Amino acid sequence: MFKVFLFLITVLSCHSLFSQKNKIEEVKRLILLSEKTQDTNPDKSLLFAFQAKKISENINDITLITQVFYQISHSYFNKGIVDSSIIYCDSILQLSVTDNKITGKTNSFLSVAYRRKGDYNKAIKYAQNSVKIYSEIKDSSGIAESKFNLGKIYHSTGQNKKAIEIYFDVLKYYKKRKDAIKQAQVIGSVSNVYMDIGEDIKGAEYIRKALKILEPYQNTGMFADNLNNYGICFYNKQEYDSAQYYYKRALKIYKKIDRKDAVAAAYQNLGITYIYINKTKKGFEYLKKALKIFRELNLNDEISVMTDLGDGYKYVNNTDSSAYYLTKAYKLAIKTNDTYYIKETLRLLFELYDKNNKYKNALFFYKTYVTFKDSIDNEKMKKALSDIEIKYQTSEKEKEIIRLKDKELLEKANTRLLIIGIISLIIIFILIIIRIQTKRKKDSEIQRQKILVHRKEKELVKAKLEHTEIEEKRLKIELEFKTKQLVTHALNMMQKNKLLQEISNHISAQANTLDSEEKKHLFRIKKQLEQGLNIDKDWDLFKIYFEQLNEAFFVKLKEINPKLTGNDFRLSPLTKLNLSLKET
Repeated sequence: MFKVFLFLITVLSCHSLFSQKNKIEEVKRLILLSEKTQDTNPDKSLLFAFQAKKISENINDITLITQVFYQISHSYFNKGIVDSSIIYCDSILQLSVTDNKITGKTNSFLSVAYRRKGDYNKAIKYAQNSVKIYSEIKDSSGIAESKFNLGKIYHSTGQNKKAIEIYFDVLKYYKKRKDAIKQAQVIGSVSNVYMDIGEDIKGAEYIRKALKILEPYQNTGMFADNLNNYGICFYNKQEYDSAQYYYKRALKIYKKIDRKDAVAAAYQNLGITYIYINKTKKGFEYLKKALKIFRELNLNDEISVMTDLGDGYKYVNNTDSSAYYLTKAYKLAIKTNDTYYIKETLRLLFELYDKNNKYKNALFFYKTYVTFKDSIDNEKMKKALSDIEIKYQTSEKEKEIIRLKDKELLEKANTRLLIIGIISLIIIFILIIIRIQTKRKKDSEIQRQKILVHRKEKELVKAKLEHTEIEEKRLKIELEFKTKQLVTHALNMMQKNKLLQEISNHISAQANTLDSEEKKHLFRIKKQLEQGLNIDKDWDLFKIYFEQLNEAFFVKLKEINPKLTGNDFRLSPLTKLNLSLKET
């Protein structure tokens, strides 16, 4: 029963793990879909992001949750709903994320969101935070993105020199990385700065570059932004028909991708353009539509729309409405410290009252305008002088640093050479020791092998010797055996011959006493016995046996003494067999 229970728990655990893994994969898939559609269809992008959020609620993975929140924030921003975007970014920072890359990314996006709302102090704070975080982890891509945001903030606050320096610095990085989209984005921002400082030709040149790069991405917000900016170039040259053409193209894309804030910006641009071509009713409708959207989105762009409304009403001689919108725009610009619109609204208020012969009001706004402009110019002059002084001091410090660095580098080089020399000597010494040890080991091994070989040789020689001794003993025994056989044969032969001779002699003795017939019979027997006494035949057989034991004995004997007789040859082997004289 317990085993069954344990099995069920295991199955459920495996199912839970499998289910968890599937959920994680599904969340990642939805995030990817959200990213792919964020520029072309923000509504779809937001839908995918919220589907991912719902699934991730049961997953204990902070990194994945932060990715979901970031994607929701990005989708809201692309729809122009900046407040919601900020809420989700704040939620990420409250999760106590340990990944610095995510923290840097979130701070960077918050700087973009607050810049969009016109809260430049917070925008700068978050941009600087992100630069610091990315610098600590040495993330060059993150640093570039954060600096780009910082450049946009400086541009929005009228610090165009700072902005352009940052833009070109960031542009170098993206060119090195061959990132076409980012290059186009930065180039578009560069063009905005040039247009704001009155260099429309240069601004238009940069916009054309951006549009050329973005040709493959014609249904994106970035392409539409550059179309919109190109329209502004024509507007500034009072070529209103061309301006309308590009504004309308941009508006079509903004509507397609549901960029509410961008739709409002396009309405604003079209509105003021229609007023200047005397389609005033349509123009004010567009401007009021834009103002309504910006207010719904709680964006700072309402300052620029109210300024355009004030300028439009001034154009159609509606003094009260013009004064109303310009005054509101002026107050909002003061509140947000937007120097460009402070100066612009003061100039337009002066022109409005001067046009309507209200010289007292005109003089007040003119003085305020000049004073503010002078203060800005003085600040610029002070800043320029300060920059020159800082550059001079920096140059001197750089020279001193270079001198000290050269000295330090020389010392480091000498130290490095000394260290390299010591290390080289140590390495050589170690290599020599290794070589000696290796040689000793090799010699020792050779010696050991020699001893083994010598030992084996000794064992082999001993074995051979033992084998030889055994063989000799065997041969000796065999020789002794054959010698004994030969001696026995010789003795048997002699004994036989002696016996036969005695019988022959006895027959001869008895024959004399017998008659002729019996004598004849006995002599026949004697003859047969004498045939049995054929010594030569016995000798030949004996010789064969003897030479088996003593190879070439008789040949050698003849070589020693050629004068030996046949009888000597018969006696010699018997002597060799150690037979006594009697036996011989």
